[in-house]
Amino acid sequence: MKLWTKLRHLLGRRARVARLEEEMRTHIEQLTEENVRRGLDRVEARRQAHLAFGNVLATREETEDALGWPSLEAWVHDFRVAGRSLSRRPAFALSLVAVLALGIGATTAVFSLVRGVLLEPLPVPHPEELSLVTDATGEPFLLSAPTIRRLAEAPELGGRVAAYATPTRAALRLDDQPAQPCQVQFVNGQFFSALGIAAARGRVLAPADDATEAPRAVAVASHAFWLAKLGGAPDAVGRSVRLNRQEVTIVGIAPASFDGVSLGDSPDLWLPLGLHAPLGLRPSAWTISDGPVALEQWTRLDNVNWLSALVRVAPGNTAAHGALERSWRPQLDAALAIITDAPTIQDFRNRVPRLVPSPQGYSDTRNDFRRVGLTLTLLVAAVVLVTAANSATLLLLRMLGRGRELGVRLALGAGRWRLARGALLESLLLACGGAVGGGLIGAWLTPLLARWLAPDVRGGLPGFDWAMAGALAVLALGLGLAIGLAPAWLMARLAPQSVLQQRHLGAGGTLRLGRTLIVAQLALSVMLISVAGALAFDLRRVLAEAPGYDRAALVQTFFDLRGAGIPEERQPALLARLRATAHELPQVREVAFAASGALSGSRSASGVYFRGEVAHQPRENIQHESVDENYFTTMGMTLVRGRGFTAHDVAGRPNVAVISERLAREVFGDADPIGRRFGFGETADAEDREIVGIVSDARVNGVREAPPAMFYDPLPQWRATAGCLVVRVAGDAAAAREALKKKISAAEPGVLFNRWTTLEERAQRWVRNDVATVRLTAGFGVLATLLAVIGVLGALGYLVASRSREIAVRLAIGAEPGRVWRDVLRDAATLGLLGAAIGVGLSLLLPRVLGSWMMVGLRADGAAIALAAVAGLLAAVIGGLLPARRAAKVDPLALLRAE
Repeated sequence: MKLWTKLRHLLGRRARVARLEEEMRTHIEQLTEENVRRGLDRVEARRQAHLAFGNVLATREETEDALGWPSLEAWVHDFRVAGRSLSRRPAFALSLVAVLALGIGATTAVFSLVRGVLLEPLPVPHPEELSLVTDATGEPFLLSAPTIRRLAEAPELGGRVAAYATPTRAALRLDDQPAQPCQVQFVNGQFFSALGIAAARGRVLAPADDATEAPRAVAVASHAFWLAKLGGAPDAVGRSVRLNRQEVTIVGIAPASFDGVSLGDSPDLWLPLGLHAPLGLRPSAWTISDGPVALEQWTRLDNVNWLSALVRVAPGNTAAHGALERSWRPQLDAALAIITDAPTIQDFRNRVPRLVPSPQGYSDTRNDFRRVGLTLTLLVAAVVLVTAANSATLLLLRMLGRGRELGVRLALGAGRWRLARGALLESLLLACGGAVGGGLIGAWLTPLLARWLAPDVRGGLPGFDWAMAGALAVLALGLGLAIGLAPAWLMARLAPQSVLQQRHLGAGGTLRLGRTLIVAQLALSVMLISVAGALAFDLRRVLAEAPGYDRAALVQTFFDLRGAGIPEERQPALLARLRATAHELPQVREVAFAASGALSGSRSASGVYFRGEVAHQPRENIQHESVDENYFTTMGMTLVRGRGFTAHDVAGRPNVAVISERLAREVFGDADPIGRRFGFGETADAEDREIVGIVSDARVNGVREAPPAMFYDPLPQWRATAGCLVVRVAGDAAAAREALKKKISAAEPGVLFNRWTTLEERAQRWVRNDVATVRLTAGFGVLATLLAVIGVLGALGYLVASRSREIAVRLAIGAEPGRVWRDVLRDAATLGLLGAAIGVGLSLLLPRVLGSWMMVGLRADGAAIALAAVAGLLAAVIGGLLPARRAAKVDPLALLRAE
């Protein structure tokens, strides 16, 4: 009750003071009237009444102390004083708030991005119960459909198994509209129930929809698909859409909060597992077989591994791991029944699935972003340190300029700790203002960073919530204390006499501390610029390296003939029509087809056995690509030896292959591989291929990846379906791309052509994270350098002002203004050299200590470090120019006359 009474009186302080003053006036008036009745005149009567009542101010203060909360009221009073002190220098206060807002805004944006991409769990109930089936490296362990069924039937798990294939594209047709790409994902019947997801409309998929023999042609649509493609129609449930010429009925709409279990892979439609065969779609799979496996067999065979699985494991359920191993064992046995060589058998036995807690699921986007996120976190931490150092420097210099004011306050009885508390409150007020501005900057910057660094995140990032508010509050409090501690500590050491006599204000120690902070700012800015330079130089080197083909002249698109319902016997004629249609454009020079294409993100690999003596028999699977006879010419790849493919290399003719230079070196060494053979079993058989040529290496998997060791085979002989059209053009490739897109799509309206790009554009997409990070890091470096310039300007400006008498005397006795100017610039250059030296050390140390955690390409680059060191030195010199100019223009007669 006492605490509540004090709080009530504190909140009603004005009314309480007014009532107290009214009571005291009434009491004094009563005493005055009583003295008047005793015969005294009114003036003397009032004087006697005041004497009898006592000190009014003391009585008021004693009563307020008894009823109120003196310590808290003192804090409130100091808070008001701090606010008034800052309001007297609005330009200074606003500049500091702006500096803090920039640092806090950058931190908030990076925190939001890192949290949304790396830390946010799946939007499902109790995500902490989810475990992913992985291998020893943490990658998803692909399971067969029968393994998934056995796992779901295990009594230890109660059917709470969510299995899913990699998303794939299908051709969507709505009513009479032309075909458009649609991302679909095949999932098991327990997918939604295991995750705890209920439909926003209609129902989710059920186990009956996923029957092995007769899967139902039904789908659950994402909320985004429902709005964008179906117009948010209330009657969307029950509507049929056409996917690859297959009618599919939408039975439910997923909630808006759920867009998939893999960040960056947001399906439009979720379909039952067995529906992939009627649709003619082939998700990524690992097949262990002696020959091709029909799509219809994927849900029945244990040797087709194509499903990842999230398992909901209740806390304390230790039997789940045993259920997984028991369910997976038939899949292993099926593989071992086909594999014959001992090393591969041992490899399979060593690959054991395990359950790993994964509340976030698994995402390639998240893994790709991890290094970028850690790099940005470190860089933004450096920006925050620069911001804090700059703000602390300016507050220190402001304290030095308030010497007479502080001396008067000390002489009037203000305690040194009270002044120190005021300094802390000023810094906290500034930090609060910076937090408000930083929150606004962060809200604007976060979507921009998301578009730059995580464009595949379709569901968006977490908005402003309690976690974000808490992070902002903690950051503001930490920055406020950090920038206010040094001024508060120095104020706590002041003495009133020395301050009033202007003999001592801690100026020497304060200036040394200010210089130290400036050197720290310069060092961090040098480090940031060197990081940006190293990443930029590395990116330039990567893009400048020859990829093995002519990116600028190649246009590429992808299609699915099987999904479009084109029979295999009609496909060669259709490809011939596409080739002829493309050649109708005058800018087209060559046309070719491939199964996967370069920089497509898709690759195929097979175990290969080379016949005869070789320098090295590879144990790993060898990447391969199926192409037509024009592919190498169209791509601009050079035949180093032998021949390429011809129109005669078809099914029924001797099987041939062309290998890359790297594969030739690794397998055959200095020997000639032309005429040598390889196959896919330990013993020679009719499927063996003769090596007829060697082609130059090419970076087909990624801009940063080295050219793989791979072999090429003719499309007809591998019995692969062409899925990529490559066109070499002359002139503007972007304009040719649009012309090709219009002409090809019109010529074959029944086939969906998607992802029309030039290979130069596709290469730029591969490095877009790198480009965005370089820009952001450079921006951080520029910001840190500007703050360092401001710090040097403020520190040397105060130094010139404090030494004005000395400068005036030097000029009066004959010193040249140029000498004074050079002395100030020498001081600035000294700060710059110290900062540059420390920054160079940090730049050399950073890749060694944290290189494995940060972005690929971050290394100690000599040119970048030298450039950053020069930038730091120039920043210090530029910051010293204005103070040097002021020092050289001091008028000794005017200053000495004033003294």
